[in-house]
Amino acid sequence: MKLTRGFVFLKKRFSYGEGGRVVVRPCRSSVTRQRRKLKRQAALVAKGVMTVEQVNQSHQPWRGSMKRLNAHDTVLRMDALYKELFGNEYPPPGAEILTLRRLKLAA
Repeated sequence: MKLTRGFVFLKKRFSYGEGGRVVVRPCRSSVTRQRRKLKRQAALVAKGVMTVEQVNQSHQPWRGSMKRLNAHDTVLRMDALYKELFGNEYPPPGAEILTLRRLKLAA
């Protein structure tokens, strides 16, 4: 296999960028899976099985892992879907930091 085509390893897509730099991006299946998961969770919130806080706790770790990769646009599109599904319940930027602070204060 030629390395210039790129390859997927551990749910990350490795390829060459400008000047021979290695670019690490999320694989498509991970993004698609998260999008479907958010839609399923929106249906569970509508039924009353889950709360929006539980959905947020589920979404924030995925969001953080994507921010570490070269996936800024992917995070923005997923945030737009989250806002579309949950409306006013959208977490503000840095919500994961606030959640960690609350956990530390509760301990």
